[in-house]
Order: sequence, then C-alpha cells, then structure tokens
Amino acid sequence: MHDTKGHDKTAICEVWRRRKRQLPEAQAQVRRAAFDIIRRGHIATPERLQNRVELSNETLHDALSQLHTRGLIVHDPQRGGVVGAYGLSLQPTPHVLDLGAVRLYTWCALDAVGIPAGLQEDAAVRGQCFHCQQELRVRYDAGQVAHFSTSTLQVWIAVPDRQRSAVGET
Repeated sequence: MHDTKGHDKTAICEVWRRRKRQLPEAQAQVRRAAFDIIRRGHIATPERLQNRVELSNETLHDALSQLHTRGLIVHDPQRGGVVGAYGLSLQPTPHVLDLGAVRLYTWCALDAVGIPAGLQEDAAVRGQCFHCQQELRVRYDAGQVAHFSTSTLQVWIAVPDRQRSAVGET
C-alpha cells in the first residue's frame, strides 16, 4: 500500500513503531518528569528531576544520557538541564505553543497540534505552512479545537529518517 506520493505505508508505519518501543522504566520516568517540568516553563535540571523520580543519582544520570543519545530529549549543558522532551521544548522553534500563560515550542507541527489535545488544556498554537509560509493559528479550549485560522488546515507527516533524530530537524 502506498500513499499519494508513492511512499510505502507499511515501511513508514514500521519506522514509527520502532521509535515508539517501550523504554526501560528509569528512562520512561525521567522523560515523563522532564516533560512535566518543561510544560510548566522550567528547565528540567537534575535537581528538579531527582525531586520527581524515585531513582538513584547514578540511575538518573544514566537515563538522561541514554535518552539524549537516542534523541528522545534535548539536553542543554549551558542552560543546566533538559530543555526538550516528548516534542515539547523551551528552545524556540517555528512551532509556538502557549499552554495557558506559558510560552513553549514544539519539535514539529504534529506535536504542536497534538500536545494540547492530549493534555486536554487551553492552548494557542502558531506556526506557518512549510510550503507557502501562510501563518497558521489554532486555539484549544480544554483540548478541543475552538478555532483555526484557515479552513484548509492540514498537518503533514514526513517519512522519518532512520539515521537521524526528529529532535534535530527543527
């Protein structure tokens, strides 16, 4: 089965399945905690993470190293911790996400529209079409789309490159 561009849908699905494989429990705890800290507008420092997870200091640092190596978090040593996890980022990208009063960014357009829905929170998303540069806006009320700026809004999902992290693409 192929999509309209001739891509093999089975191969695309397999790449995404491999990316979603279950993480070891320590890494899963650390990534969830980092996301929660970031969504509140804070850098996920080792100290903040240690306060949220029940792991030894050594296990925490090992989990951070593994997650960073796999491209599942963005660690910024100059800022002192994790600045991106689960598609949510403190580093500016073209995908702006205001969760309540907190200005955040996302790794891709799919994260920008999916995170507020998944969290069931009020949010505003701003970005632009990659193709024509038209500004796009979406407003959420309790995770439900309340308004969008164009009636032809579409989100495109690129074929993931097996050799690179999606984190580095933004």
